[in-house]
Amino acid sequence: MRPMTSLHGHAVLGTRLAIAAVLLASVVACSGIPDVLHGLDGSATPQQLNAPWQAQPMRPSAEIVAEADRACRQDIPFQAGLPLLLVDARGEGRLQLFYGANGESAECDGIVVGLDGSVHGGGGGGTGSGAVWPALAAAELAIVSSGGSGGVLGDQEHNIAGRAGPAVARVQLNVAGAADPIEATVANGWWAAWWPDLGVCQGVVALGADGSVLGSLPGC
Repeated sequence: MRPMTSLHGHAVLGTRLAIAAVLLASVVACSGIPDVLHGLDGSATPQQLNAPWQAQPMRPSAEIVAEADRACRQDIPFQAGLPLLLVDARGEGRLQLFYGANGESAECDGIVVGLDGSVHGGGGGGTGSGAVWPALAAAELAIVSSGGSGGVLGDQEHNIAGRAGPAVARVQLNVAGAADPIEATVANGWWAAWWPDLGVCQGVVALGADGSVLGSLPGC
């Protein structure tokens, strides 16, 4: 798992946000799962989730998210109380789930959604452990995990996940071969995305709520 890399915005911002505050996300009353799809409109059907990969993330239903969480916890052994932070969905019947708290992290990179809405593990993922993550400046990004595999979907694919400061509303990845920037899923102070083997990831860009560029990180 790649070591953490930090991005600072163009301006020096002194305000820090404790990681505990990040994890105090709103809770979905029916399932007890935090809002892991913050800001995404609609509810993608199993058929939409099985469409070809797209650069924009989708929002699975609360039922699919709950089943994906259960399948991930069975598929990849990790700390029972580790909270689910976000779910990245962008087609091919595949979901990426990311968990983390206080330096501990886990991810499932290949949870599979069938056309009938069934959900099961695909075997891809991993865990990480280290020092408690430092608080981030308002416009700062940090990469927590990045990698790829050749077996989850049958073809080479890449994934990345990290943390974001409170001023970061959107995160985009510039990948060679992609017609447009890849829009990461952003929720609970975290961001993540996956993409097929289009080309080299050339940079990560942090955007504010008004679309202004807060900073950029070369390579990912």
